[in-house]
Amino acid sequence: MDMLNPLIARLKVANLAQVAAKADVSRKTLDRVKTGNYLPTLNTVKKITDALDAMKVRVPRSKVRARAPEERAESATADAQE
Repeated sequence: MDMLNPLIARLKVANLAQVAAKADVSRKTLDRVKTGNYLPTLNTVKKITDALDAMKVRVPRSKVRARAPEERAESATADAQE
């Protein structure tokens, strides 16, 4: 899910109704992606990203949560154990 953080950050500052219309994705799907309750397909990510790009939605890099290397290692270890 870490690779979705920039997309989620952009969704948090965007008008979801406009993104949904432009991306041809439901508002419910966008809400679920934004809250981390849904892992979208690559096609859906592309459609959302293209819509956000067309709308020129940007977020300052300081708003995108980057995890420390230790957190990433812990997450990878937990994933491998499942």
